[in-house]
Amino acid sequence: MTSHATAASFTLVEGSPQAAENPPHDARWRLAIASAMRGFRPGATEVGLDFELEPGRVRIDLDNMVRLALDGLRDAGVVARGLVGVERIVATKRPRTVPGLGISLAWNAMPGDDDPFDGDADLVAASITVPSEESPAGKLAWRDAISAAWSRPPVTKAVGVDISVTRTTSLAAMLKPVIDGLEPYLGKEPLGRGTLRPRDDQVVWLRISRIPGLPVGLRVRAGDVPQPGTGRTVPSVPSLPEMDPDFTWSTSDLEAVDRWRAWHRTFAPETPIF
Repeated sequence: MTSHATAASFTLVEGSPQAAENPPHDARWRLAIASAMRGFRPGATEVGLDFELEPGRVRIDLDNMVRLALDGLRDAGVVARGLVGVERIVATKRPRTVPGLGISLAWNAMPGDDDPFDGDADLVAASITVPSEESPAGKLAWRDAISAAWSRPPVTKAVGVDISVTRTTSLAAMLKPVIDGLEPYLGKEPLGRGTLRPRDDQVVWLRISRIPGLPVGLRVRAGDVPQPGTGRTVPSVPSLPEMDPDFTWSTSDLEAVDRWRAWHRTFAPETPIF
C-alpha cells in the first residue's frame, strides 16, 4: 500500500451511547470507547460514528454523542487534541435492541465536495464566517441566515445535515453552534435553557467536512436522511473465520460474527445476512 492509499477499519464498541447525556455514566462510556480503541493506528483523516440506541432513548442529540465519542478516541490516542488532521466526521443514530457504537476510521481519505442529497436538499444556507460558542451575536446572525433561507414551518421528520467548512479549527468544536442556528428549520424546544434551543434530536445523519476550496466559510445542506454509508469511506468487509470441521465455535469466532453483523447493519442495511 502506498502512502496515498486509503485504508479503513471498523470496530464495534458494546454499551449504551445514551450515557452521553447521563452523567456520571458518560465517564464510564468514554472509558469504554477509549479501552476498545487503544492500539489503533493514529492519524485517521475520516471518523465514522454509528450509534445504536435503545428504542426508548432515541431522542438523544447526535452531536452530544459525537463529542463524547471523540473524547474517548482522543483518550485512546487515535485522534489528536483539537482533532488535528481529521478532515471529515460522519455520524448516524438508529434504534437497536442491543445498543452499541460502530466506529470506522479511514486514513489518507480526503473529502470531496459531494452532495449526499443529490441536489434535492430541503435547505441550503451559507455564511462567510462560522459561528462559535464564544460569540452569541455570531450564533444569532447564523440563525437569522437560516431563517432567511427557510421560510416554511419547521420540519417534523428525521433529517440529515451536511456541514462544510474551511476553518482549520476542530470540526467537533464547530458542531454545536452550527446546529443551534438551524432552529428555524428544526423547530424550537419549548423547554430548556439558552436562547437557541433547536429540536436537534431530529438529526439522525450528520456530516461535517473541511473543504478548502469552498467559496464560503460555511455551507449547510439538510433534508431527507441519506443512507448510512453515503458520503464516507466504507471499510472492507471484515472476514469471518473458517468453520471448524467439528462445527464448534470459539469466543473469538463469535466476536468476529458479531462484528460482521454490525458492519452489515451500518454499511449494507439492505443486504441479507445469516
